[in-house]
Amino acid sequence: MIKHFAIIGLALISQSSLAAGFHTCTGEVTRLVTRATGEGTQVNISGMNGSAKLGFGGDSYSKLHDRQFSMLLSAQMSGKKVKLEFEDNNISCSDDHNYVLIRYVSIDSAE
Repeated sequence: MIKHFAIIGLALISQSSLAAGFHTCTGEVTRLVTRATGEGTQVNISGMNGSAKLGFGGDSYSKLHDRQFSMLLSAQMSGKKVKLEFEDNNISCSDDHNYVLIRYVSIDSAE
């Protein structure tokens, strides 16, 4: 019985620690810059300070980069808001996001 509670407790702790590691910012894409240099692709959205960076880890991640870029470009062209998720929960959207890696991009069709 105690072993069962211990397993459930560990599962709950691991879920809460994973959920606590992220923050999101939502807004319209105001600037989208892509470069062929090591700086990669950066995006600014309303309500977020600085230029966040699309994750790109070489050839093995190029499709992931392309999908994020396509979503951001589509949102910018259609005026839709995007939600960007970041792995660091120690900052808020008003803090500097220069070169902070984007974990995921979503577009809310209701916006």
